[in-house]
Amino acid sequence: VSDKKLRHARLFFRASSRLSTVNPFDYPLGQIFMGCVLSRNRGLMVHAAGIDDHGDGYLFAGNSGQGKSTLSSLWESHGRVLNDDRVIVRHLDKRFHVYPTPWHGRYTNVSVPGVALNKVFLVSHGDGSSIRKIGGSQASCELLARSFPPLWDAKGMAFTIDLLSSMMQEIPCFELAFIPDETVIDLVRCAK
Repeated sequence: VSDKKLRHARLFFRASSRLSTVNPFDYPLGQIFMGCVLSRNRGLMVHAAGIDDHGDGYLFAGNSGQGKSTLSSLWESHGRVLNDDRVIVRHLDKRFHVYPTPWHGRYTNVSVPGVALNKVFLVSHGDGSSIRKIGGSQASCELLARSFPPLWDAKGMAFTIDLLSSMMQEIPCFELAFIPDETVIDLVRCAK
C-alpha cells in the first residue's frame, strides 16, 4: 500500500511455514518496487554494469551473458565497479549520474557512491574488440530494451522514454563488441 507518488509504502506478506523472515528487497519484489519508484520522475534501472573510471562514469548495458560481469572484472584494478548487473540512472543537477543497486551478478564487490555518467556502451561478445558510435532514437530504443521500464504504467513509461531520449542527446552511446582482455579498457577510454 503506498501513496500515489510512492513516497511512503507499507508491504504486507502472507505468513508461510517455509519462511521465518522476509526480505522485501529479494527478487522480484524489490526490483519491481524500485522500478515503480524510479518511474515517478526519479530515474531508471538499467540491466548494466556501472564503472567509475577515476571520475568518468561508464555504463555497459547488455542482456544476460553479454559480458557485463566480465567487463567489471577487467575494470577491477583500473577503476571502481559500482555494480555488474543492475544500475540506476538519474538526472540530477543538470547531469546524468549512475548509481549501484543491491542486485548484482557474479561480481559481488560492488561499490558506492555513484558517479556522473560520461559514456554509454551497448555490449556484446566479438571476435575482436570494436566500437561504433550510435545515437538518437536507435540508441534510446537499444537502451530501453536493456532496461526495466514500468510497462504497466503509462505515465511511468512516458517519463522513461523522455529520460532516455534526453540522455541519448547528452551522453555519447556506442556499440561495443569485445574480447575479454584489458585492451578493451583503452578502447573505452578513447571512444569519442
